[in-house]
Amino acid sequence: MRKLAKKIRFGENGQAMVEYAITIPVFLLIVFFIIDFGWISYQKIAFEHGCLRASWYISAEDLGDDDLLEEKYSEKIYAGDELDELLEEYIESSFWGSGVGELSIVDAQAYLYNDEKTSGGKVGEESNYTRYMKLKATVTYEITPLTPLFSMLNIIPDQIKFVKNIECIRVVATSQRTK
Repeated sequence: MRKLAKKIRFGENGQAMVEYAITIPVFLLIVFFIIDFGWISYQKIAFEHGCLRASWYISAEDLGDDDLLEEKYSEKIYAGDELDELLEEYIESSFWGSGVGELSIVDAQAYLYNDEKTSGGKVGEESNYTRYMKLKATVTYEITPLTPLFSMLNIIPDQIKFVKNIECIRVVATSQRTK
């Protein structure tokens, strides 16, 4: 009887279960944090890359601009749904294998204009016509974290919003003429 009483008093039968019950919530918090942090980081990087790609790969032909660089001062402004859809298409194509969150484009505008630079003397004077595109847009991207745990604990908001202002000027065509 004494041996049985000693065994019951100093037994370690439930110790492993208590340790498991204490450590599993901490372990799950760490795992869910790693999953959400990786997901959010990937989405931000893909969004930034998509905006950069859209701002540099959109061409004058995509917009229907057919300026032949024959006029010194030629200007045209493109805006509206067609430009928004074009930018959205380029941005979405940069996401590899995962669904895109809520993407919205506001105030997209492409301003195309010509500029002339002359060099040389009166005889054999060269004129260089260059067509530039100034692209401006505000892009908003909202994603939802993968795990609901942090939104239940109010650690991470239900929707995470990234905002990017695209503003760049680039050359879309050049022409050189000798008079």
